Amino acid sequence: IESPSETIVTVAASGETLAAEIAPAATDFEHSDIAEITATDSNKKLGVTISMGKYSLQQTVNCGPFGTGIIKEFRDIESDRIYSVELNNWKLATGISPILYVTETTLSANEANKIKQLRIAKEKQIAAEILKKEKIFTECFTKSVVARNEASELFKKSEIAAARDGYLKSLNILKMLSSDLTPEQRARVIEQNILCHNNMAICSNRLEKFVDSIESAKSALLIVTALESAVPNGEVWAACQAQGITLDKVRKDWKKKSLFALGKAELGRHNPTEAEEYLEAALQLIKDDQLLAAGVKELKVLLSKAKQQKAIEAKREMSTWAKAFRKNEMEPEDDVTPQPSPTRPNKDNKKLDTLPSDKSPTPTNVVSTTNHWKWSSTSIWLGLGLVAATSVSLFLLRKRFK
Repeated sequence: IESPSETIVTVAASGETLAAEIAPAATDFEHSDIAEITATDSNKKLGVTISMGKYSLQQTVNCGPFGTGIIKEFRDIESDRIYSVELNNWKLATGISPILYVTETTLSANEANKIKQLRIAKEKQIAAEILKKEKIFTECFTKSVVARNEASELFKKSEIAAARDGYLKSLNILKMLSSDLTPEQRARVIEQNILCHNNMAICSNRLEKFVDSIESAKSALLIVTALESAVPNGEVWAACQAQGITLDKVRKDWKKKSLFALGKAELGRHNPTEAEEYLEAALQLIKDDQLLAAGVKELKVLLSKAKQQKAIEAKREMSTWAKAFRKNEMEPEDDVTPQPSPTRPNKDNKKLDTLPSDKSPTPTNVVSTTNHWKWSSTSIWLGLGLVAATSVSLFLLRKRFK
């Protein structure tokens, strides 16, 4: 069967024995983590469950006329087991090696037994690794939960600063976990992160560290938003549901607390517009829930304060601008010192007459007149310079011709 990505060659279980010999392992095995793994060795339970086809033996086998290949995975189909072998000596035009599917019944009893023993050994190794990872996770997560519970007790005793440090300690412990977690483990870590971040935001608001509160609440809100995007088909969300986490819990509890803390922090920073947006969003989540009437009442009180603060800020801003406009109206438009009116000689050269001007000029005329005389003064100086230059030139010419 040919496809764009690979060519599949199947050896039918016709009773013919395929000469296959187990060669030394080419590379170490590979596997993907599974929530629960089970392996059997002579019907002996190892305590975990390994799903077929979820890991690779990475064992080189001789496939007769097809050359050698590596067992990538195996699958149980009805009463037979099929090994998926990636051939080494064959290449497609795309550069991909074809896959040969070999049924276990086509192998000799000795060869099949060798592969079985190899598979059981690998399953034991995988089971041991997964149990080790589970142990490390359990120990680390337990320490984080203990730190959070201790912080909650400090909060009840009104030791707010110490409680905030306790929640931060709980979060720092979680950072020691690897990113290679099962969906169930991720669900537990997500819940722990959201609870600690929201509680840190509450503590920071009590301590009037509003910037810190906003940072913590936004971190919690970011995780909640990511979790909402996994609804309804995500593996992590399915794990959350298995642990009793509902969509109402995510939105009406965790998300509402994040938005409430953000609104309260912005109100403390005198940012009523931002506070109103966050508080209104929180109110929309629970306004129709009769069981959360106390929370609705508290949100409405804070929302009313935000609107009052917003009105006061707007009134103060308008007052500031009004004072600025009145100040500009009282100041003169031009600060030029008034100069005496220029004069010019009359025909008899007896006395100087002042140039005509308006007796009561308008403010516009005053400005234009001032500017006019500024330009006239400049023109006079330019004229005098031109006359002086002409006189010197005529003097030099007359002297030359003499």
